[in-house]
Amino acid sequence: SGFLQAHLLPAYLLRLKTRAWHGLPVVVALRYLRVTPLVLFVIFAGRLTRFMGDGPVFFHYQRSDVWEHCDQFWWTTVLYLNNFYPPDKSETCLGWTWYLSNDWQFFLLTCPLVLWYAYGNERLVMALLVTAQILCVGLGFADKLSVLSHAYVRPWNRAAPYLWGVLAALIWKKLKDKSVQRERPLVDISDAEAEAVPKWPDVDADEPPPWGIAAALWVVHTPWPRRLLYAVAAALMWSGMTFSWQKYRHDWAALYSRSPGAHPWPEMYQRFYGGYYVLCWGLGLFLLSIPWALGYGGRVRALLEHPVFTPLARLTYGVYLVHPLL
Repeated sequence: SGFLQAHLLPAYLLRLKTRAWHGLPVVVALRYLRVTPLVLFVIFAGRLTRFMGDGPVFFHYQRSDVWEHCDQFWWTTVLYLNNFYPPDKSETCLGWTWYLSNDWQFFLLTCPLVLWYAYGNERLVMALLVTAQILCVGLGFADKLSVLSHAYVRPWNRAAPYLWGVLAALIWKKLKDKSVQRERPLVDISDAEAEAVPKWPDVDADEPPPWGIAAALWVVHTPWPRRLLYAVAAALMWSGMTFSWQKYRHDWAALYSRSPGAHPWPEMYQRFYGGYYVLCWGLGLFLLSIPWALGYGGRVRALLEHPVFTPLARLTYGVYLVHPLL
């Protein structure tokens, strides 16, 4: 999400034929209208199906926590606030939609950063994004990230992969061909209107790139450093998944087991997990996405780009909204 937002937002504002900051509310409104109707439909359909079933266990579905609190707290789900309110997350309407609230909040916060970058404030935006990443890792260590705690759904414990995506898109823009040319307008507009729309800053093609960009280009375009990059990314993501499996196995055992010896991880391990997981998954995707966006990736990239996934990708949002009910 973060990568696509940073990549597509300036070009989308260009289509609006308006000043970027004036068009930003339109972008926000369109995104809300695109995402929210299906959430409302699921809430309505869920309430309706409570009266349409039968059977010896249907009573449990009617009294399920999934629907029990929607009469009172449906508005927090529709306004994408349910990762903060109600305070007891077990009272949330469609409780698994807490990440929709996170994603919406990330979108609102990073839109201005992408526009500032497009207007030429590159160093400031990069510094803010890196600072935000450091804060996310620090807060991850400070919180006991657990399914048993409120920290599990808080945005500062979930923002890192999104921010890594924004960083990856901005760096990819820099690395593409060593200089980023202004994109051609997607519609016919006047020169005055074109000047009002942000475009990625031009870089003289004859001017040597900064040492950081030059080093990144060497890593991406040289086979063995690029393979080492893939190995590091795979190690980060695999260790994160393994760590998570072990962590939540203990948490869920402590939550549901009646055994007196069942307990979650000690606090020190939980804090380490909170900081490490926040860092490793997003960083792994960051290291993979830049080379692949520049054309590398081989058969893996070809597989992920296969047209067969296009219709399936369009179903993922709807499947996400109903998967606990299936």
